[in-house]
Amino acid sequence: MALNEYRSEFFTPDDLRILQVALDLAIRRDGMAPNAPEAEHVARLLIKAFQAGARDETSLLKAIGRWGKGDGSQSAAGEAEPPSPTPES
Repeated sequence: MALNEYRSEFFTPDDLRILQVALDLAIRRDGMAPNAPEAEHVARLLIKAFQAGARDETSLLKAIGRWGKGDGSQSAAGEAEPPSPTPES
């Protein structure tokens, strides 16, 4: 099998930069602490959105429903908050 068939399991430095910028924006817009459980949940959502094809900060934030908070624009996914993460056993 070719290496590029496994591409979705690896992140390049540019991929990580895009994910970090999107996470920082979501944290700042929602006023959450970077180490809060909700921030970890948002990070997981961003990674899933990235793996599904969202490749820039705006697309990532729209994909997880965090675009438009605080700037007057409407989110592509609506304004509903994702469910709070449940503690892992």
